[in-house]
Amino acid sequence: MQTYSYFQPEYVKNFKCDGQACRAHCCKRWRIEIDDKTFQKYSRRTEIVEHIEKIDGKNFVRLDENLRCPFLTAENLCSIQKNLGEEFLSETCATYPRRTWSFKNFYERALTLTCPVVMANVLFADEPMRFERVEVPEIIHSNFDRITISFSPVPVELWQYIIKIQSAAIYILQKRELSIDGRLIVLGFFLDRLDEMIDNYSLEEIDKLTEIYASADFVEKYAPIFAQSFKFDAQEFIKIMSGVFETLQINADAEDYLKFSDFRKNFVAEYSTVFENFLVNEFFMNQYPWKFQTSIPHNFGVFAAIYKMLEITMMSTAISKSNLTKNELAAQIRLFLNNIDHDNSYVNKISEQLSGKNNTAVFIQSLLQG
Repeated sequence: MQTYSYFQPEYVKNFKCDGQACRAHCCKRWRIEIDDKTFQKYSRRTEIVEHIEKIDGKNFVRLDENLRCPFLTAENLCSIQKNLGEEFLSETCATYPRRTWSFKNFYERALTLTCPVVMANVLFADEPMRFERVEVPEIIHSNFDRITISFSPVPVELWQYIIKIQSAAIYILQKRELSIDGRLIVLGFFLDRLDEMIDNYSLEEIDKLTEIYASADFVEKYAPIFAQSFKFDAQEFIKIMSGVFETLQINADAEDYLKFSDFRKNFVAEYSTVFENFLVNEFFMNQYPWKFQTSIPHNFGVFAAIYKMLEITMMSTAISKSNLTKNELAAQIRLFLNNIDHDNSYVNKISEQLSGKNNTAVFIQSLLQG
């Protein structure tokens, strides 16, 4: 029996969509697009078509007066899947919360943390996120014709190295002896060196580079040196982050980062595993540092800026509340991720805000404190 090779976080195999457990947040307030192939299946079913509207040439589900999907039952289950079968789900509904990338000879997949079930099991996990290679049988893989699979933005010549590159980056992000900013600084150095090798066509050295940066002795020895190589530029930080918040029309104060320095350090340390899990999943799921068709340093800058946005918004919520509960924290993170993960224009605006800045050292100095 033919199988297909997948590289994925271990949590993927344990995921099961449960509308009753998650209260079907993905079926509320979303613009749920219906792809053309699925719309053809619905075309002779008046009870379905009457709830679909065309916007800018595309078909979308028209939400009801409570901003719920009209096909959502009182038990938060999908009536289309219940009555007609899973094969009648649109690509959007069949795919979410999965994100799958094709490298032709193998695949990668992860789950978005905007799904409450995924968030509860992944974001708040105490143990480091683990990854595995799995062989998916033909009968399951072929069923993915209803699931969106995108070609990875990673340059083709690097496909044979990508898992080693990702593994080294994940190792750095999970190095708990370091602060979160400290890990991002080391990651910046790693990606900057990787960028140099690619530009100089020294692809054969990538194996060695990944082995070095995945070494505990190397990271522990050189992380302090990396951090001390830069002096945090507070004013540039405020300038960059204020620009990002203003562009996205977010009510947040970058100066809180400086006003509450001690509070921030304690807050980040307290929730370090949450931030770690977010960073690891974000890096892997969105194919950094190639998510944007720009330079590796620019991708790193966007990645670091998104993290700082999350840190500042969470910290601001914590400052305003004397006792931040887990449910309040989860709600704040979900609101943040809904914008980041469900709206490409949102992250594109962040990328545009950082356009012209393509130097890893500048991003480290302007966004991170060792």
